[in-house]
Amino acid sequence: MLVQIHLLQNYQPSNLNRDDTGSPKDAIFGGFLRGRISSQCLKRSIRKSQVFRGQFAGDGLLGERTRLLPQIVRDELKALGADDEAIAAIVERVPEIGRESTKQKKEVEAEEPEETTEAAQEEAEIEGTAQLIFIDRKTEARPLAEKLLESYKKAGPKKWKDAKISDIAKELGDRLPRSVDIAMFGRMTTSQAFRNVQASVQVAHALSTNTLRQEFDYFTAVDDISGESGAGMIGDVEFNSCAYYKYFNVTGKNSSRI
Repeated sequence: MLVQIHLLQNYQPSNLNRDDTGSPKDAIFGGFLRGRISSQCLKRSIRKSQVFRGQFAGDGLLGERTRLLPQIVRDELKALGADDEAIAAIVERVPEIGRESTKQKKEVEAEEPEETTEAAQEEAEIEGTAQLIFIDRKTEARPLAEKLLESYKKAGPKKWKDAKISDIAKELGDRLPRSVDIAMFGRMTTSQAFRNVQASVQVAHALSTNTLRQEFDYFTAVDDISGESGAGMIGDVEFNSCAYYKYFNVTGKNSSRI
């Protein structure tokens, strides 16, 4: 089954999706420069919309894309009643998840001396993962913390510290997330601890039906207290007004997860 959705949507003068310079994104299509809204921007706007969150957030059916996996694991370990020593040791290794196949950690350890100060331990606790991980907190976070705690107790503090992250990840296993947004938009990770999910919804970049003409808004702001008649701030920003063609399709392959 394939459901296709075609939309035409007009926007007033605005800067909907900026590039690295702060300008509205664009693309050449059909030989003409056109306004563009990236598919990533559209998917995030769907995930974070009030309508979407109103339907699924209350039931815990939404995922979170984050590098703060160590913080999530730490909270779950505390809820499980793990002792402080175990929590610190486990959380210190969590940032390595997602780079099991690289030598980055070993190279850093070879170049830098080991730090054992309290400040260094606190920094290790809040270090993020190398990649953003789309995680289903309801069905994946607690089992992940339980598996990490089990592996830690099995290995012991000394062996745990020296264990290869690839071996730790293998023991964790993966599980199928149940969040609606991961089922819709998919997930790709390089970690054995998380299962890749094929997207059920394809979102194309939105392109303007009209030829793009970028314009600049020159603006000023007055300081209300200074008493000066001149501008307290001067700036400019690019904007445009376009009628965008948007295309989405929903496949029936993974529709049972939606």
